[in-house]
Amino acid sequence: MIKAEYLIFLILTILSLNLSGQTDSIPPLPPSLELLTVDPETGDVEMEWRPSVSGDVWGYVVYRYIDGAGYAIDTLYDPQITNYRHTGSGASYYSESYVVAAFDSAKNFSELSRPLSTIFTAVRIDSCNNTLTVTWNSYISVPNPVSDYSVMMSVEGEPFFKAAETEPDINLFILDEFITDKEYCFFVRAGLENGQFSGSNRACVLTRMQKPPAWINADYASAGDNNTIKLSFTADPGSEITTFILERKTAGEDNFRTIKQLTSTNSSVTYTDDEADGEAIHFYRLAAVNNCGVPVKYSNIASNIVLRGEYSENIIDLSWNSYREWS
Repeated sequence: MIKAEYLIFLILTILSLNLSGQTDSIPPLPPSLELLTVDPETGDVEMEWRPSVSGDVWGYVVYRYIDGAGYAIDTLYDPQITNYRHTGSGASYYSESYVVAAFDSAKNFSELSRPLSTIFTAVRIDSCNNTLTVTWNSYISVPNPVSDYSVMMSVEGEPFFKAAETEPDINLFILDEFITDKEYCFFVRAGLENGQFSGSNRACVLTRMQKPPAWINADYASAGDNNTIKLSFTADPGSEITTFILERKTAGEDNFRTIKQLTSTNSSVTYTDDEADGEAIHFYRLAAVNNCGVPVKYSNIASNIVLRGEYSENIIDLSWNSYREWS
C-alpha cells in the first residue's frame, strides 16, 4: 500500500515538473496593417495597424515585403504601439510594400499581416505637345476602399493645390499646357472611404524646352536673275531653334506647301527660289520647327512683285501687284 502511494506521488511530481517547465509555443494572432502613407517632403513612410488581439504580446516587427517574403527593418518592444515611421524608405523612387507581425514573451512570432504598398507617382514631360503626364499605381483597397485620387500640384515651390480628382480606377492625369523653364511638382493622395488619406511621393520636372523665336520677319521677296525669286528672313536672335521650313503658295491657291527645309545658326535665313514661275505672284512664309518637327512660329507673308505692261496708241501702261504684308 505504501509502495503504491509512493508510486502515485512520484508520477504526480514528474507530471508537475513537466508542466511547470513547459514552454509557450502558441504564436499570437497577427496585427492588421491599416494604412501606409508617404510624406512627400521627405519620402518617409508612415504606417498604422490595429494591434493583435492576443493577450501575451510583447511587441511588433516591421518588415519590407518583397516577392512574398518579409525582411525585418525594425523591432518595437511595446505591445501598445500601433504606428511606425520608416525613415530609410525608398518610396521616393518606387512603390514600397510592408507587413507587420506580433511577437510574445516566448518570442513566438505571428503570421505576417496583410501587405500594403505605397503609392508611387511619376511625371513625364512631352515638350512636343506641351503636356505633362502624371501616373501612379493603385493603392490596395483592403481593408479600406479607395473613393478617389486627388492630384496635387505645385509650380516653382508655391503651395500645393488640387489640380484634378479622378475616380478610383483612373491612374493618369494629363496637364495639357505648361509654362517653360518652371519646376512642376506633383503628388497623389488616395481618399479612403473611412475618411483617411494615403499620400504618394513627390515627383518633379523642370519644363526645359528648346526656346522658340519670339518673332520671324519676312524681309523681302524680290525678283532675281533668270526668273528666280530671292528671299530673305530675319529671326529672333534669342531663339535656340536652327531648323526652318519655307512654304509657298501661288496666287489662286488655298494652301501653303513646303518647298524647302533650311538650317541657320544665326538670325538670317536666305534662299533663292529657282523653281517658281517668275511671271506669277507667289506668297512665302518661314516657320521655325522644334526638335519634334512641329512648326512653332511663323513669319509674316512676303510676296514677289510682278510688273506688267501694255502698249496702246504710243502709251505704255505699267501695273504691278502690291507687296504683301511688309513689316
